[in-house]
Amino acid sequence: MTASFAPDIVLLAEYIDSAAWTPNERIVELALAFAGRGRSVLMAADGADHLPALDVAGVRVWRRNKTRGQRQLQPRAFRDWADALPRLVEQRYGVRAPIVSTVWLASGDVHCPIGPSITSQAIEQVLSKLCSPPALAAFVYERAWLPRAAMLERATRTSSPQILHLPIASALPKLTEAERDAIARRVRTVLGVRADERLVVVAGTHPDQPGVEHALRALAKADSPPLVIVLPGMLAYKLRTTALDAGLSVTGSEDARHRAVCIGGTRSMGELLAAADLAVVTKPGRRMAKHCLGRFCADAVRSGVPIVAEAGSPGIELAHEDAIHIVADASDWPDAVGGASDASWLKRAKAAAWLRRDAADIGRQLDAIESAAGLS
Repeated sequence: MTASFAPDIVLLAEYIDSAAWTPNERIVELALAFAGRGRSVLMAADGADHLPALDVAGVRVWRRNKTRGQRQLQPRAFRDWADALPRLVEQRYGVRAPIVSTVWLASGDVHCPIGPSITSQAIEQVLSKLCSPPALAAFVYERAWLPRAAMLERATRTSSPQILHLPIASALPKLTEAERDAIARRVRTVLGVRADERLVVVAGTHPDQPGVEHALRALAKADSPPLVIVLPGMLAYKLRTTALDAGLSVTGSEDARHRAVCIGGTRSMGELLAAADLAVVTKPGRRMAKHCLGRFCADAVRSGVPIVAEAGSPGIELAHEDAIHIVADASDWPDAVGGASDASWLKRAKAAAWLRRDAADIGRQLDAIESAAGLS
């Protein structure tokens, strides 16, 4: 028995790592947020990288398999361990703590899977690799455990108690105006944004997202002060081509009023949004999970940034009605971008968005889990 630590709550995860914009990162954010509330949190995972961010009071990590890599899941062994976890935690720590499962492979006292299932992710990956047999063969070879995982996920869906769907929320801190302004100055300096230019951040993009091209074409034609449009996300080299085709400057030598900056994947979305004048959201394509898009919207709301978004995008319900332009279909992009480019609207929208920041607080997720787990 470990007497020095007694968990109040156990977060069950399949793998814990530091990859940005993944379900694994969201689980880490939950653990740190619970610790910030004074909860003792045990993160029980099949495997995990060492994350310095978790070396804080109130958080412990228990690895079932200390030697496994990210792609070396043993579905049956993990499921058996997860089923025995209530007894194992009590033996090890001397307390009976609620088990909150964040995976589709196993349920707990509270079952709130974060992100897509292993099965759905595998199907998307297989579909994306059909045109490249060698890549498909390598993918299947590295994941010989997929059929077993799919069967166990199906069994869990059948036998699990009601699934708790967590509200969309952001783990970003609530900045003061002085903190926001300091971050904005630093980011704009790094990106080379002049005082007369507006900074627009587009949700983590991929060329297969249906709305990216329409959004960029509308931004390229915007009747506004010069725009610096930041495009984070996968395949930056393809996004550069998409931006050029839309009529944006990329290298600075093109004859265009507005320019795009393709930065690839980033862990600095919070800083980018703190500096942004506008956030743009397009519906996710096959390779962009909805949870990523929902998180971007929540981060934008938490940062107090006005939004232009396609109808139906997850997370846009958090925004203040006076701080968002909704795009009903592709033909609406020019009007929506035009409305958001109006200086008087943007000023009012920024004020409304700044007052709306609490709507996206991660505390909404913590409250939902604590209520379901019976924690006072």
